[in-house]
Amino acid sequence: MSGYGGLLMTNCSACTVGTYQSTQALVLCSACPGNSTTTSSMSTAITQCLCIAGFSGPPGGPCTGTESRRWPRGAAAGLLTS
Repeated sequence: MSGYGGLLMTNCSACTVGTYQSTQALVLCSACPGNSTTTSSMSTAITQCLCIAGFSGPPGGPCTGTESRRWPRGAAAGLLTS
C-alpha cells in the first residue's frame, strides 16, 4: 500500500514525516531530497516533500538556499509554500 513501507508483509508501517512511499511494493520508505520534508506521515509521492524554511524549489525538490526573509502569516511552520 502506498504511504507504507517494509520488507515483509507483517513488518509494514506508515512512512514517517520526511519520507514517502509511492509504490505498492514491499520496499522501505524513501527519504525526501535534501532540505525538504513532508507535513505528515503516510506520504505517497515525492511531490509531498516541501522545502524547509530558508530553501526554495518545486515540490519534490531540488531545494536551494534563499536569502533570509519574513514568512507570510499563516504559512506552515518551517515550510515554504511557494
